[in-house]
Amino acid sequence: MNREEGAHEQRKPKRSSQLPDDFEPNEANRRVAAEQGVSISEQLPQFSDYHRAKGSTMKDWHAALNTWLRNARKFDRSRSDRSAQETPYERGQRMARERGIIL
Repeated sequence: MNREEGAHEQRKPKRSSQLPDDFEPNEANRRVAAEQGVSISEQLPQFSDYHRAKGSTMKDWHAALNTWLRNARKFDRSRSDRSAQETPYERGQRMARERGIIL
């Protein structure tokens, strides 16, 4: 391969692919998890299951995992806050109001 071909190969954009079966977090992912105060061992199975179930394709799975880790606390908090504050009856009432159903 000559110099010109090598330069062309480096500029060629990555192709999107599905999450590899052997995907493992890298050091940058571990650093982001630590900075965000989330457990990578708890988040990785959720991340993997979610993207495999949807058939997601990405060009950079490590960048996608970093985004997931940065959002993990926000999404966990919104789920736990709502469920801790509402009884099943209150949830039904709220859902009816959101759908415009008058009880």
